[in-house]
This record gives sequence, structure tokens and C-alpha cells, in this order.
Amino acid sequence: MASVEFMEVAKSFGNVEAVTDINIAIDDGEFAVLVGPSGCGKSTLLRILAGLERATRGSIMVGGKVVDDLPPKDRDVAMVFQNYALYPQKTVAANMGFPLKMRGTDRKEIERRVQETAKILGLEDLLKRYPKQLSGGQRQRVAMGRAIIRNPSVFLFDEPLSNLDAKLRVRMRAEIKEIQQRLKTTTVYVTHDQVEAITMSDKIVVMRSGRVEQVGGPLDVFDRPANRFVAGFIGSPAMNFLDGKIISSGTGPEFVTESGLTCRLPEGCVRDLSQCASIGIRPEHIDLADEDVANAFNLRISVVEPTGADTMIIARSGTDELSALIKGRHAFDPGDSILLKPLPGMLHYFAQDGTAIHV
Repeated sequence: MASVEFMEVAKSFGNVEAVTDINIAIDDGEFAVLVGPSGCGKSTLLRILAGLERATRGSIMVGGKVVDDLPPKDRDVAMVFQNYALYPQKTVAANMGFPLKMRGTDRKEIERRVQETAKILGLEDLLKRYPKQLSGGQRQRVAMGRAIIRNPSVFLFDEPLSNLDAKLRVRMRAEIKEIQQRLKTTTVYVTHDQVEAITMSDKIVVMRSGRVEQVGGPLDVFDRPANRFVAGFIGSPAMNFLDGKIISSGTGPEFVTESGLTCRLPEGCVRDLSQCASIGIRPEHIDLADEDVANAFNLRISVVEPTGADTMIIARSGTDELSALIKGRHAFDPGDSILLKPLPGMLHYFAQDGTAIHV
């Protein structure tokens, strides 16, 4: 077990700086997820931690020890790659036991630990098979087994589920989380899928353009995003944004969009009304409104997407657009007028520079 700490870590490739001044502290036994769009630097950061890349500046500590000058094999970390990286000519047992064989471990000890690891992963009946005889999920578990068998201080996962179909991804992320909780091994997991990040992590690190935008618990980041980028990236379906300004009317503050759409706001929503340049509302925090509701948006439906239990709609007014996930089944049609209201206390406010305004 070990904590991990990035201290002012940066990495340049020629004139391009892939990551800049990264400071992250991951506690012992914590499941931390690095999430962000392609090119944000998350995989580069993981490779630096693994020792596959060397930082241009800054330091990394694992278990309180600086590891900058240590080769990958001496860092006590184990990495699971996106493409599994299994040896096709070796059986499952041989693939899992290979790291121990390379260390010169006794054959009987290798067999014991292979059996022990296979039991954790439910692979006992597959040990004599070859990778080509396995499903994608089984191959991923073998790759995990090869990491687990080393009993490392830190697990590193580089987008391990991206090659799996949607149903298998859901099952595998639950299995990975369950195994991590059982082993209590510090884990750093890289993904571009924010649903994976929220459902699996103890700590989320949201990255953009080589920098950290926000670090926190998954629900903290979801409920109180630091800025408009984080608010729009974390959450599925994505948050809606309306640009405009807050004005003070005789009945209280109102938000007026650039195309003239208005919505009554609660008193004290923003201390300085002139600060707010946009509001955000998640689709699941929007509901149908009656005609006499003051804080409703009057829109026209463009798209209706039945999901089975709920109904997803996209509605517009001028240049303004809202996606709403309405509970239950509804007979909406494109072209229908609709009144939508944000649920109480669920609006987010953002300044001109995109920084969140928290009341």
C-alpha cells in the first residue's frame, strides 16, 4: 500500500507542453480517476508515474519516496493497458505468472499465487486456455491478474475498458471496483468516460489541456463544479448552458438570455447580479411546468427521444436550447410548445470567465 503525490510535474515534447505544473495527492488505498478529453495529458501523467516517461520538471513520490530516478521495475507499480498486452502463445496461467517468472520466483510459489489470483478474478476454469479462446472481458481480467499477482503498492489502469462493448463495460467497471475495495490497493485509473469516473472513483481529477481543473469526490465535483468546463464535462446527459444576464425586476431577480428567454430566479441566488454571465441546469433537474409558474421557460420541442422509463427532449427558443430528461413516458411531438422549469436549488451560475459562482 502507498500514497502517490505529484509535485509540480510537467512534461514537454519539443515545444509542446503536454502537462503543466500538476499537483495531486492520492491517499493510501484510494481509487483516483484521471478524466478529461483526448489530449488533456492524463495518459502522459500515468506513464510518468509508471516510469515509461520522464518528467521535464517536478517530482513524484510513491509511499513517501521520490521515484523520479527509479526504472519502472523498481517503482512497485503494476499497469493494465488498454490493449491487454497478453502473450498469444502462452496460456492464461503462464500469462499471469510471467511477471513472477521474470523475477526468478520459485515455480511452486508461482503456481500457488496464480491459483490464488485466479480465484479472486473467477478465472480458475480458464487457466489452460489461450488468449484467442477468451472473450474481451476474460482477457481484461487476465491482464488484471498479471498486475494483481505482483502484489504492487499501486495499480495503474490506462483506459482498460475502452475496447469492450457497452454492457460488458458496465459489468467490468463494477468488477474492477469490487476487486480494488477487496485488495485496498492504491489505484490510479485513466479514462475519458466521465460515467466511469463518477461511478468508480473515490477521487476525481478533471483535466484539460495539460492542467488540472478540479480535484474532489465524485459527487462534490458533480454538485459543485469549479467552472463551466467541469460542469459540462461531468454528467450525462451534459449540462445545459444559457448565456445572458441577471436583472433586478419588481418581482425579484430574473435571468434574461441573449435571445430574450426569461426565467425568475430565487432571491439571493447571486450576491452581485452583474457577475453572472450564464446559468447551467442539468437535463435531469428540469421538469414540466404549469402555465402560472413564474420560473418557467417557454420553448418549442425539436427532438423527442423515448428511453423507456423516461423521455428525453430537446427544445429551443431562438438560439437557446435545452435538453430535458422528463420522468415517465409522454406523448410529445416535435413542434409542440412546452413549459419547462428548473427544480428548486438546481441552477448553476457562472461568471464571464467560466468560473463557477457558488452562493
